[in-house]
Amino acid sequence: RAIIFMHGAGPLFKLPCWMLARRMPDAMIVCPTVGLRGEWAHPDAAAAFQTVLSWTRERSSAVYAIGWGTGGHGLLRLLNGN
Repeated sequence: RAIIFMHGAGPLFKLPCWMLARRMPDAMIVCPTVGLRGEWAHPDAAAAFQTVLSWTRERSSAVYAIGWGTGGHGLLRLLNGN
């Protein structure tokens, strides 16, 4: 299984990503980023998310996407096609 973790604003997104990977050693954890502030509303975010999603789907049969803070808001926007 694979988890795409979309971080919120701020430069400390590596720590929660690392913590998730430590708690789930049997899962592939993917932590994409668009800017330091979790700029998931940026026009390039949709292309970046689609690239990560395609790459992850090629490597795992079960893909989950989760978001934290602005990453959660961005994930909802991207999944709704906005």
